[in-house]
Amino acid sequence: MSNPCECCQIKLKFLRQINGNFMHSLVIPEWFVNQFGGKIWGTVRLETSDGNMYDVGVTESMNRTILKSGWATFVDTNQIEENYSLMFRYLGNARFEVTIFDSNGKEKAWCCSG
Repeated sequence: MSNPCECCQIKLKFLRQINGNFMHSLVIPEWFVNQFGGKIWGTVRLETSDGNMYDVGVTESMNRTILKSGWATFVDTNQIEENYSLMFRYLGNARFEVTIFDSNGKEKAWCCSG
């Protein structure tokens, strides 16, 4: 299978349910990594619906691609808990929009007044 063109890559999304030891790292799905020739950037930027951005380091371990350094800050700041789900939408240039859903499947709302 050939890698998709850039405009198709930008439409890529993946969903991860948060469970187990999620505080310090998150595995990126293998099928997603394969869309980029088997390699993901050294650092990605995660953007949440409240407009905040987080730089998170990407590492490889045991043939898995993992969000690692900076991930704990992202989890803590966004009060992500076990059984939450995160939808990652690729925006291009190593950037992802992350939508957070609670354990009931409700999108986490951000108050515009801070």
